[in-house]
Amino acid sequence: MPRKILVITIDITNRQGAMNLQRLLDTLDRLGVRATFYMPGYIIEQHEKIIKRITSSKHEVGVSGYSGKRLDKMATTEAVNDIAMGIAVLSRYTKPKSFRAPYMKLPRQILCRLPAMGLDIDSSVSQGIVGLRKRVVHLECGVVRVAVTKTGIDLLSRMPSVNRGIEVYRINLETFKEEASLERFSKTVLEHLSRGYEALTISEAVDTVIRVPPTIT
Repeated sequence: MPRKILVITIDITNRQGAMNLQRLLDTLDRLGVRATFYMPGYIIEQHEKIIKRITSSKHEVGVSGYSGKRLDKMATTEAVNDIAMGIAVLSRYTKPKSFRAPYMKLPRQILCRLPAMGLDIDSSVSQGIVGLRKRVVHLECGVVRVAVTKTGIDLLSRMPSVNRGIEVYRINLETFKEEASLERFSKTVLEHLSRGYEALTISEAVDTVIRVPPTIT
């Protein structure tokens, strides 16, 4: 029987998201699961205590540039520099392995620069995009691309169908702040665990499951 993997990814795109983070971290601690957080470098600089708590709890932190601005609105050199600045800030606390572009907008010419910066995992694409509906994972430009299969509203409302045994959720903390949301989140995660899902960080999922040749398409 194939392994069933639950990957919870959490986007922190501004100061409001950082303020909402403490209760979610408490919830993850109670559930005993780890998640992957993406945040721009300027947020990391302003919230050192939070980033230390995330890393000390063995959650993963991925790169989301430095400014938090859309990379597809920048010249390629400017975008690459923005990502490099984000890597430099995050590297003070942990070695980054994965990347997610702000607003999930990542031009291919920038994607192809990621390996040279030490990043070989990207989760800046939605499974709903034409051509990816049956491919949660694929290889492009030497980067393992892990598609988001569900957004926060899906996670709170219903259980998913199993897609290759991998479900990748994306939660935006700017809109994930009510106590009721945390309760529904907890219930859904526990339902996954009761169905035999393993809660892994995105890098763990890639290293233990996705890098197996038959899985990459």
